[in-house]
Amino acid sequence: MSFGKLRASIGQIPGGIGTYAYPGFAYGVGSVQWNGNILMGTPDVLVDPNISGFVTTQKEVGIDMQFLKNRVGTSFTYWLGDDKDFATTLAINGASG
Repeated sequence: MSFGKLRASIGQIPGGIGTYAYPGFAYGVGSVQWNGNILMGTPDVLVDPNISGFVTTQKEVGIDMQFLKNRVGTSFTYWLGDDKDFATTLAINGASG
């Protein structure tokens, strides 16, 4: 073996902060009228007002080896990624109020 290297890294990336807007419970007035009546719509998505964002964690461990005066080499890597507290939307029927 003419060369060998062991490597490892870990990182955390915050995300999603400020991307979610709370729609509230107000009825929206549409710009189109039907038969002289104003059309209104209700929100069809629930958003938790206490959403704080999510964290992406990534870990990597690897080894590099070279043989025969750096003519032949190999590299092995193990990578693991995880998202914690990732927010998802929940669709609801607009008729539920």
